[in-house]
Amino acid sequence: MFGQVYLTVHMGSLKRSEVVKGTIIGARVGLPKIKDTMIGKKKTTKKERKNPFVALGQYLKDVRSEFKKVIWPDRATIISGTIVVLTALAFFTAYTGAFDFLFSKMISAFLP
Repeated sequence: MFGQVYLTVHMGSLKRSEVVKGTIIGARVGLPKIKDTMIGKKKTTKKERKNPFVALGQYLKDVRSEFKKVIWPDRATIISGTIVVLTALAFFTAYTGAFDFLFSKMISAFLP
């Protein structure tokens, strides 16, 4: 087994152990395949590195693409959510204020 690593994964639900060469294949069902991990990973040279501006441009393209997939709430949903939040805020403010008032009166009754 020269040049190979025997990998046994001991986390969660163990599904398999494999002989791998520079690549770790997900050990649990549902895990993505992880490539170029510490086993057999080569260092990148300056020529292989991406220009940071190109990488930033790609990132912003991806962000824009993901924002197009978002389903934004309509006006009625936002208004009903705001009403729920403001009602809860008013209730808990009154609740906290009432207990504060009660405890301050109790403490002032015992302390001269």
